[in-house]
Amino acid sequence: MSCNIPHVRYLFAVRNTRTGTISILPSPKTPHIFSHTVKALKSIPALDAPSKLQYLEAKTTLGETFGTKKQKANIRAQERNKIDVNAMEGVMKYVMDSIDKGAGGLMTAGL
Repeated sequence: MSCNIPHVRYLFAVRNTRTGTISILPSPKTPHIFSHTVKALKSIPALDAPSKLQYLEAKTTLGETFGTKKQKANIRAQERNKIDVNAMEGVMKYVMDSIDKGAGGLMTAGL
């Protein structure tokens, strides 16, 4: 965070919870947040990060619900362009056979 005011000084306030005292310390640098904890949430265990698939599903749902017309059109286009691998299993044998049949008359390298 930068500040355009030329004569600004930052101070740290450090609170000692055991004694209840607060010490004010000057700082030559811009302050940083060291830690942010919410006491009410300390007892709740942290959740694992969502998988890529879960993230994409949530992103798609948000886009369909709150997205612009352009975003919704992009989501529909991406869904149309997805390839179903399970549907390709039956076609692969036909494709490989047609490649072998078409390559039968080609010369081979090295002979």
